[in-house]
Amino acid sequence: MQAHLENSVIAPTTKSKATVRRIDTHSIPSSVLWAVAILSFSTSLFVIARHQTAALDLVPVWTAVRAFLHHQSPYAVPLFVYPPSLLLLAAPLGLVEFSTARLAFLLLDTAAILFAGALCLRLFNLRWRSTAGAVLLFALAIFLPVRDTLSMDNVNGFILMGEIGMILAAARRRWLLAGALLGCTLAIKPVLLPLLLVLLLYRRWRSIGLAIAIPALLSLLALPLTVEGGQFFTHVIPFLLNGNAHQDQVYNVSLAGVAGVLGLPAALTTALRLVVLIAAAVLMWQRWRAAGDDVLRLVELSGIILLATFLVFSFSWSYYPIYLLPLLVWMVNPASRMNGWITWVALYCIGGPDVWYWQRFGSHGLILGMLRIALGCLLLLIAFGLGLRQRRVRLAEAAACRASMAALASDVFAPTQ
Repeated sequence: MQAHLENSVIAPTTKSKATVRRIDTHSIPSSVLWAVAILSFSTSLFVIARHQTAALDLVPVWTAVRAFLHHQSPYAVPLFVYPPSLLLLAAPLGLVEFSTARLAFLLLDTAAILFAGALCLRLFNLRWRSTAGAVLLFALAIFLPVRDTLSMDNVNGFILMGEIGMILAAARRRWLLAGALLGCTLAIKPVLLPLLLVLLLYRRWRSIGLAIAIPALLSLLALPLTVEGGQFFTHVIPFLLNGNAHQDQVYNVSLAGVAGVLGLPAALTTALRLVVLIAAAVLMWQRWRAAGDDVLRLVELSGIILLATFLVFSFSWSYYPIYLLPLLVWMVNPASRMNGWITWVALYCIGGPDVWYWQRFGSHGLILGMLRIALGCLLLLIAFGLGLRQRRVRLAEAAACRASMAALASDVFAPTQ
């Protein structure tokens, strides 16, 4: 009786220890990866926070908001090229000193990027606590557009969060929410304005109206309170359409910026931009007509539109590829038809963390770094086109196989004369 009780107690205990030991062994790689990812991201954030000469993009915003609150002209501040709606949204920053505003902004921008990453995983039915979450966190820690966004204290993090939220809402057929989220990003900075084409393809007119109404209403509220607010229409918009400031052309990763650096003729530059625009339109139409998962369709359509915008527009900053995060997460997936060496080369060109090495060569290294990003965007379009072509070939082969099987079945089972 005593031996039976000992066996009944000891046996399950031994089994439970073996189970725990087996679970711990399997979770070691994931735990190590999470530790490396958290350490990498935290270290990068700590270095950025201590960098006193950073926050170049926040300085004009904070100064313009202070001018707005003190009834002065915000558009007299150099490099403040945001819509009037941002003056209302960023007004709390102007109530505190710059050091406090910068710390608060950096923390909020970081939280927005991390939340955007979690939404991106949710978009592909992945849990943020999984190994995929650790991989994505490590990728965000070394991805150059993310590091530049946080170092410059740019609003890209909030816009990225709204973009991925819009795609996720559209994938779940919550079109009004998708339009509202896109409208919020446009109220901050209208860099995602071309994504209205996605709503247009799906014929979601109310969503389009809501996306336009939110920044328009906020700007209408801000304009009567803004000294010389009309300068946004008379100075800022022409300034942006003409390619930004001349001294910033070295940072321009669009085709116009590349042509300017290389000294290409204006006619050739226009022809290149037109070719890329037509190619992107063809790819977008082909992807729209292709069958498949609607989430992937939304991600890929948005990615094509943004790639074409970054390349064709008069000016694009080097951190704009941060908005390609959903597309990049899908393209590097082993199940993606676009996963290949071209995609990985493009990913390095866009977000390789070795920018410090390029900077050793001075202005020439900076130019090569900007050319590298433009090349990466072009390679992504090429990889996407090859992926669509591969898909059409597979579908044609599958259709031919089904037709041959049907013909064989008809011959076998045909009634004899």
